[in-house]
Amino acid sequence: MGFGSIFKNAWNEFFDNVGAISLFLLLFLVPILVLGIVCVVCVLALIYSSLILVKVLMVLLLCIVFVLFVGVGVFVNASFYGMKVSSKKYSWRMLVQVGKSAFWRFLGRGILLFLCIIGLFLLLIVPGIIFSVYWIFAIFIWFDEPKRSFSDSLRRSKELVKGKWWNVFGCVLLFCVIEWIIMFILDFVPVLNVVGYLFLGIFSVYFFRHMYIEYSKRRA
Repeated sequence: MGFGSIFKNAWNEFFDNVGAISLFLLLFLVPILVLGIVCVVCVLALIYSSLILVKVLMVLLLCIVFVLFVGVGVFVNASFYGMKVSSKKYSWRMLVQVGKSAFWRFLGRGILLFLCIIGLFLLLIVPGIIFSVYWIFAIFIWFDEPKRSFSDSLRRSKELVKGKWWNVFGCVLLFCVIEWIIMFILDFVPVLNVVGYLFLGIFSVYFFRHMYIEYSKRRA
């Protein structure tokens, strides 16, 4: 199965669940708008207030808002990455449940994976690129095979990619090019471009999810 088939399968699953995805995202719309308004108020207070106490309180409030923004982002990502690969049709309630159960594992292991990759990039760029591709399926393995440890999930991902590194790299590169073209087009559509970016980001999870499914079959 090549890039086209993986893309098609990802699109079919995304399209079949677009209703559930939309309802799920709407749950976070009001909290995000409220946090955005609080953020604007804090910035204005910092600019126009001369009281030190007010400035300190606003900085603390901005820190809290930032943490909440990050928390929402992690929860949304955990909901999609944490969904079992065997699940093809689901409701927004299922996405919420998955987000709850996968949140801490996604956050903790995500930070570890980020530090590992950043460490390799700081040493040399080439090893960072090589192992970013080798470990590309690790996130899906965390939830598809939950008994595996963090290091074992990295080894398993490397096993799936081994011997096909250039194929995986090519698929990722081609998908990124398509994504960049779509983002460039969306830049010409005010307001709706934000929604487009959001759905595009979620679709990318589906694409890599189906890459994982395909490469898992090949190694089975």
